[in-house]
Amino acid sequence: MRLPKFSKKVMAIGAAAGITLGAAGIAAAYFTTTGTGTGHATVGSATAFTVTSGTYLGTLYPGTTTATVKFTIKNVGKGHQEVTKATPSVATKTTDIVTNTSGTKVTGCLAGWFAVSDGLASANLAPNGTTTDTVTVTMHTTSVTQNKCEGAVPRIHLHVTS
Repeated sequence: MRLPKFSKKVMAIGAAAGITLGAAGIAAAYFTTTGTGTGHATVGSATAFTVTSGTYLGTLYPGTTTATVKFTIKNVGKGHQEVTKATPSVATKTTDIVTNTSGTKVTGCLAGWFAVSDGLASANLAPNGTTTDTVTVTMHTTSVTQNKCEGAVPRIHLHVTS
């Protein structure tokens, strides 16, 4: 039997097609498997809030009058931090109040004559986020003269926790 005669062009096309199909077959051949690995992430730490106060609003007299102090609480950390509790107090040296203007004690003006309460609503603060807390200050009526407190500006501390 006699084989058909092919031109060089037809043989070149056939050879190219065979190589292409062969290469495609090699590229499509693979094994399947699985693998595992372990990585890590670093968790940051909480940063103390910055607490700043504004000015008093109102004037105190013995009895039912109140004054307020607005505090701004700022998250200076790099992640979200929750403000959940604020505890206000009247600053003292022994039992006498400390003034807001000079930081010195007012002898005879007792911290026990004042009550403080806050109106903090808990807040989740983003980095550089702020919230405010309004602290109410009341001066109690007592059975003794409170003249030593006249003109005093009690210093109010606010301790904030999360």
